Amino acid sequence: MTKNPKISSLLFVAMVLTSPSSVGAEGRWTMGAGVGSQAGIYASEESDFGAGAYVAFDTEVLHLGLDGVSVGVVQGERFQVRVGLAPRWAPDFPETALFSGLDRDGTLEGTVSAVFHLNAALRATLDFRHDLLDEHGGYALELAARRGIAAGPVLVEASAGARHRDDDLNAHLIGVSTSEATAARNAYSPGSTTTPFVGISVTYPVGENVAMIGNVEYEYLGHAYRDSPLVEQAHASSVSFGIAYSF
Repeated sequence: MTKNPKISSLLFVAMVLTSPSSVGAEGRWTMGAGVGSQAGIYASEESDFGAGAYVAFDTEVLHLGLDGVSVGVVQGERFQVRVGLAPRWAPDFPETALFSGLDRDGTLEGTVSAVFHLNAALRATLDFRHDLLDEHGGYALELAARRGIAAGPVLVEASAGARHRDDDLNAHLIGVSTSEATAARNAYSPGSTTTPFVGISVTYPVGENVAMIGNVEYEYLGHAYRDSPLVEQAHASSVSFGIAYSF
């Protein structure tokens, strides 16, 4: 899976969750840059270290950024819903004989996200994405609980949840069709999966509009991924660190 776009997204998510300044009437720009490492799940894929950057503009209703565009359609005090468009990057297959001939492209997905604030520190989130260009034709659904803990100026947010990927999306990520089968890789249909994940983000403000951000995430992918001839690891993990500025 692509590395640098994910590193950029991790930086952005933490910045939105813990931004030191609110969105004013004229909107707010967010800029960030950082480095990170993502453990590879594919056979012969090494953990990758890379750099990422992020730019976004937000108003009370609209979001425009490198991660996509979204619009708030429900803006309640405790409950919000957004709809939008977001890219899904093509799987980052290693350049080895095992993956030769596997053709996977990126696509554009429609998104629906909802947030329910249970109290000042605890939120429940739902994120749904569906392929709009029929590159994989599938969908992904994420449900999570997220709790923020303040320790002086430092804000720590712990998250735990599950991700559901349907059989079409999994076939795109780790499947091998009958026409793609070779002596090195058997045909494989993974089916749908529901996998747990946990994560922690730490934000430390170093000025009125500047914050240092760190992120760690772990996801257990399970037997359906481990049994794929393309996959070597049954878990995915990532670590990133960066700085973000909003104005």
